[in-house]
Amino acid sequence: MHISDRRIYKLELGHNGTIKGIKSEVEVGNIIGEYDKSQVIAIFESESWYLVCERREGEKIGIPLYVDRDDVSKVIDFSL
Repeated sequence: MHISDRRIYKLELGHNGTIKGIKSEVEVGNIIGEYDKSQVIAIFESESWYLVCERREGEKIGIPLYVDRDDVSKVIDFSL
């Protein structure tokens, strides 16, 4: 899997998109998840997925959440 060099700040989810029950957006630094309260630490882009990396309190390594590109309506990059 090839990961692009793009620096993504936020994903806005479309009509069918949800991540852990969140129905509108996922932003680096924000907390997601209704129960586990994970913090988004990075968002990566591959050919067919966005990978949302999160940090859960008490865990060293987490499994990225795979978001289908078709479920994303808008991508906002970090600005310099």
